[in-house]
Amino acid sequence: MAHNNQNKITIAAAGAIPRLVRLLEAGSPPSVQGNAARALAMLALNAANAATIAGAGAINPVVQLMLAPCSDGTRAEATVALEFLRMRGIQAASAALAVLSLSGHYV
Repeated sequence: MAHNNQNKITIAAAGAIPRLVRLLEAGSPPSVQGNAARALAMLALNAANAATIAGAGAINPVVQLMLAPCSDGTRAEATVALEFLRMRGIQAASAALAVLSLSGHYV
């Protein structure tokens, strides 16, 4: 999907980020949520995309995914998404990971 930076930019420019964020919300099957989190994580490797992802409201649904009863794989995809956002300087992702760590939901 987004193996190089130009692909990441093109995918985001096509409007994929808000659609992926909507797939994270409750009501989507857990496997779809995990795949959406993975796609957002890959797109977040581009700094501009990371800001767009955060601006699209992805942090809360990713956190909710980490707290929900789901597979370890889905939870791992959500964790990676937050980690990649944190690596790109998204403060809300850093704060979310800190709270999740304090509550024992992130190691």
